[in-house]
This record gives sequence, structure tokens and C-alpha cells, in this order.
Amino acid sequence: MISDTEDLTAAIKAEVPKVRDDLIIDSGDIDAIAWSPTHVEPIYLDPIATTMLHVVDGIASVGTLADEVADVLEISEDIALDQVARVIRLYRKGGLLESKDAGPPVEPLSASSYVPDW
Repeated sequence: MISDTEDLTAAIKAEVPKVRDDLIIDSGDIDAIAWSPTHVEPIYLDPIATTMLHVVDGIASVGTLADEVADVLEISEDIALDQVARVIRLYRKGGLLESKDAGPPVEPLSASSYVPDW
């Protein structure tokens, strides 16, 4: 019998995410700030999320990415899957992934949007 957890893990591993091509990335030495045209605020990317920007390309599945991370870092597959899934959730939260549900670009906030209209 397959549990709900096994079904969820299989679904996560099968996902093939792709980072948007129209992001604005401001990279530091080991981390970055990324802006999506679909979100008003930028999102902070830690060193792992910054590194993964280059491999979340719409070709490899989350499971494949996790396997590669496990091999390169010599960590368990479970830990690698947890980290890759965490990064994908972060990308999704910040609007960094391509999506058919992304919606139109948002207008950036201007200084005038903070000034009361008295």
C-alpha cells in the first residue's frame, strides 16, 4: 500500500521546474536578491538557492536535481530532496518560476504610491 507521503514525495520528485528568463538578479559573493516581473517585492536567495538558479532549467526534475546534489555534496538523498524542495518553494513564493498561472507583470511601486493624496 502506498501512503499519502509516498504519493507526495513522488509528485515532488516528478516536478520539472524552470526559472523565469526575465528575472533581475543582483548577486553578491555567495547570495543574491532576485526580482520577478510578477511580484512587487524582491526575494533573498541564500547560497544554495543562488547556486541552484543555474540548474533549475525546465529539463531536470526535482528528483534528478536532488540526486545530483546528493552525489556532489555526498549527503543523503533525503536531505538533498528536502533542500531542493525548499529552494523550489522559495522560488515559487518569489515568482521566480515559469508558470502558466503567473499572471501579468505588476507595476513596481513608486515613491508617489506612498505619499497621501491630500
